[in-house]
Formats: sequence, structure tokens, C-alpha cells
Amino acid sequence: MNEDQVIPALRNNPDAFFRNVSIHVEHERSQWAGFGGTREITVSALQAEHNEVFRFSLKPGHMDCYYYPYIQDVPVPGFAGMVINAGSCLVPTDAPVGTIVLTGGMNGCAMQVNVTNDSRYLIFLHDRNGKALDTEAKRKAVLLYMLNYNVGIDLPDDLDQPILRIDESVYMQDYNRIVLPGEGDVYVAYFPITVKTEDHIWKVYMYPLKWKSTDPTGRRIVYDSVRDANGNNLYLEFEFIA
Repeated sequence: MNEDQVIPALRNNPDAFFRNVSIHVEHERSQWAGFGGTREITVSALQAEHNEVFRFSLKPGHMDCYYYPYIQDVPVPGFAGMVINAGSCLVPTDAPVGTIVLTGGMNGCAMQVNVTNDSRYLIFLHDRNGKALDTEAKRKAVLLYMLNYNVGIDLPDDLDQPILRIDESVYMQDYNRIVLPGEGDVYVAYFPITVKTEDHIWKVYMYPLKWKSTDPTGRRIVYDSVRDANGNNLYLEFEFIA
């Protein structure tokens, strides 16, 4: 697949796409800002052992693609000592079919989707360690942070009723099977990519991607998907209605 074919293929038929292609979503340089938004994608092919792997590099822009960041201890403006560890973005529920929602890889994090009170927006959240939203105080801090960027948005009073939450107990259950003995120093991350596939239907495709250095300098990195006996990529699929 050519690089210019990747995004149309992902939008048009993600089920077929993820059987043969994996995406490495690059964390933004400005990842320490707690709120994401619309992004432009630059696609580049990566050296892969088997099925195709491409990198998505992101920058602010508009192309029916949204990004919610991984963050760490981001201060909440106006509240001394208050920090958050869940990056977020808002995606209109009436976004066109083919809309893509991205975040970086996870290996202990969680993703969560909530909806605003008026059902106009989905709230996507990247929970840094699976514990960044586990108390009311932490969830309130995230909402206070979001209010700085979303004046006039009808945010919920709490984030305790997600329409979808995927944590490591779901996606890392096969971790020991994926990182095979004898492979050496292999890094594994799980990437959740969300695509609006029909009116009101959103699907999350979550797949493991492995990479390792093949020379002593660490400069030559080879990527690899995780495949079944037929050579198709393994991935988990989740669906929600909004």
C-alpha cells in the first residue's frame, strides 16, 4: 500500500485495513498540553518484518481527524497544586462517517469515552496509568481543565459514567503470549484507533505493535505486527453508539 492510500483505506474499510496494516501513532511534541483537537496526519512507511506498518505524525489542522494526548502531571490553571493525568479531546457526535480519532500507544493506560450532557460531543480520554479517573476528585480536576478550553460546552458534572472504557485488564490479557520468549528486548504498545463507520456507529480497533532495535546503536528499529495462524493481524474491536 502506498502512503497516500493509507488514510482513505482506513476511513473506507477499517475492518479489512487492520487485518493487514498497523499504525504507529507518534506522540505529539506538545504532548504535555492536556487537551487535543483536530489534526493533520503525515503518513510514512516503517521497516516491518511482516505485514505493513506506517507511522502517523500529527500537527494541528483540519481533516476529520482528532487526537487526545498522553499527559503527565499537567497543572490545572487557577488551582494551585492541582494536576491531571488524563488527556482529552472533544469530537462532534455528528462528525462525518470516516472520522478518525487517535491517541498514542498504551501499556498500562486506559482509554475512555464519555458524552456531553446535550449529546453534541464525545469526550475521548487517555488515562495515563488506568488510575487517573478513579476518584471523583481526579475526574473533577480533568473537567476543570477542560473548561479552560471549552467555554460554552455542556460538560457533564462527572466522568463516572463512560459509554466505553478499555483498560489493561482487557487489552493486555494476552501480553505473555504476544511477547514470545527468546525475542530479546522487544517493546510492545497497544494502539486504539477509533473510526466512525456508520451514522451513530463508532468502532475502536485496538492492536499490539512490537518493535526492537536490530543493531547495537539502537538506531535501526524494526516493527512487527502480531498475527494469527493465517497471517492476519490480531486486534480487539469495540463498538459504541452515539
